[in-house]
Amino acid sequence: MSPPRTRFRLGLTGLVAVCLLGLTPVRAPAETSASSFDLWLPSPPARGPAWLMTGIGRAHIESATRSGEAQKFLDQGFALLGEGWPAEADRAFERAAALDSRCAMAQVGIAMVGLGGARRDSAVARAQRLAEGASARDRLYIEAVAAAGTGGAVALPGPFAITSDDYRRALRKIVTTFPGDLTARVLLAQSLITGFDADGAPRAGTSEAIALCEGVLNKDPSNAAANHPLAHAYESSPWRARRSRSPRPHPRSRTRST
Repeated sequence: MSPPRTRFRLGLTGLVAVCLLGLTPVRAPAETSASSFDLWLPSPPARGPAWLMTGIGRAHIESATRSGEAQKFLDQGFALLGEGWPAEADRAFERAAALDSRCAMAQVGIAMVGLGGARRDSAVARAQRLAEGASARDRLYIEAVAAAGTGGAVALPGPFAITSDDYRRALRKIVTTFPGDLTARVLLAQSLITGFDADGAPRAGTSEAIALCEGVLNKDPSNAAANHPLAHAYESSPWRARRSRSPRPHPRSRTRST
């Protein structure tokens, strides 16, 4: 192989790696936390309007929106958020907000994605302004996302990186008040995962996170948002084969619904 061709291939490989880094979740450095979670680099929202996808599993969140189409995009956003595809989740929530400008949960979703600090803070502020006309459940979610950056939490983008005690307490309030809310259980599980010690013993919070995810999947086996944190909960355990109850297809296989 000639030297110029070698340099070209190496350069192309590097370019692909940089592009992928901007599009996919990256693993947090081990020294930042004892837990196993996803975070992503701050990035602009995806361009163009969202569309309803198939083949991504299921998630559902109750909301006060009167738009059935907005509700579909909310559900899609939480499914994609749970699976770790932030740009597409953000785009789905943005579409829900465009369909129903009074939908507080669309702003909650944008804030939870957290593609950038300014975007997150703006979404929290918009959600709080919409709280007066929101349902009791929606208001609890607004309280939770507003609390995500308090209580000494590390300011990292991505739902698995949220470590605030205030955030966990707010989610527990939703789970207690609305025991049938599976999304709140998944989000609480995400915030509790701390992995396993070298001897196989679960660290604080991990056993509860696994129980929450398993409980959701027992009720809804195709729940996309529950499979991802369950995989993270088990990945440092002696039982790595339990990491997924229902593997999701590669995102390239996702298609527009008809």
